Amino acid sequence: KISFFSASLSTQVVLTAGNLSTVQTTWMQAFLSKTDINALKLRYDLVKDINSTNLQLLDGAVSDTNTRPALSAAPQRPSAFVADSVAPLLVSAAVNWDDGTITLGFNEPIDPL
Repeated sequence: KISFFSASLSTQVVLTAGNLSTVQTTWMQAFLSKTDINALKLRYDLVKDINSTNLQLLDGAVSDTNTRPALSAAPQRPSAFVADSVAPLLVSAAVNWDDGTITLGFNEPIDPL
C-alpha cells in the first residue's frame, strides 16, 4: 500500500511485499522485498536520487491507534535518500556456438550499455 512515483509523477510502482521492521508512535520503517527492489531498479526514471523519488501511502496503508485507516495523501519527496551503491554481480554464463550467443546472468537488474 505504498507507491513510488517519478519526479514528474508519470511513472508509478506499487510495492507488493516487504516487512515492517519498526513502528514508533509517529513513524515506521519497512524493508523492501527483493521483488519490489528489482521492480524499482527496472524503472530508470525512479529512485535514482532524491529528486527522482516520491512516495505515497495509499488508502488504508496504516491506521491510527483506534483502527481508523489513514487516507492517501499526495506523493512526497523523502527527506533522506541513500542511492544504490552495490554493483551487479555476474552469477551465470552460457555460450551457444550454434547461434553465436553468450548469455550472462546477474544478481540484480542491469542497464545494458
